[in-house]
Amino acid sequence: MIILALDTTGERLSLAIGEGERTLAQSSRPGRPHDELLFPELDRLLRRARRSLREIGALAVASGPGRFTGVRIGMTFAAVLARALERPVAAVSLLEAAAHRACAAELGDALLCAALPGIRDEVFLQFFRRSRGVLKAAAKPLWAPPQDAARLLREASRTADVLLCGPAASHALALARPSARLRIIPGSQRPLAAADILSVARARLPGGGRSALVPLYLKPANYERIRTPRPGR
Repeated sequence: MIILALDTTGERLSLAIGEGERTLAQSSRPGRPHDELLFPELDRLLRRARRSLREIGALAVASGPGRFTGVRIGMTFAAVLARALERPVAAVSLLEAAAHRACAAELGDALLCAALPGIRDEVFLQFFRRSRGVLKAAAKPLWAPPQDAARLLREASRTADVLLCGPAASHALALARPSARLRIIPGSQRPLAAADILSVARARLPGGGRSALVPLYLKPANYERIRTPRPGR
């Protein structure tokens, strides 16, 4: 099945086409609004892949976390295109994508923590655990200011080894202070792009059903305070 993936959550618009083990990806330069770039960039990618829009068998879209407007643009575009083509569509969290990208490493009983950058020193975090060979969420995704992120990571590392991954892994480690039970998976920190959500989408889409396109907005309004849940086993 040919899957079209798109990520509009960051500064760069990112698109990818996955067909079996082959992936063709491209990203735009930052600066122009994503809604102005989506159609011309998609057309360019299809021409590079020598495919037509009707040959796309399913769609995948990054649901967040990220810029509010960017998330809305991507989710709306994917929903409208999936309806027009009558194709299934999957919304994929970038935290989940980061965890799946890194989980080739041997986790054992360790917790895997995906970390994405927020504004200033804020981070987005989610804990995962491998159970019977399947990666599962051990806690809900959350937005955390620096002091809350540090506390949560230190608490988690008291009861289990914690392996960090994702673009903000080094920052999260620095906030929590390095320890023997808290470390980064080597090679897991490169920026995420549309191609990284393909592996998660492939696992969800074979049934052909439509998943709920729910955007992942994690950062609360300034007047709200959050309580960071402790990751479960």
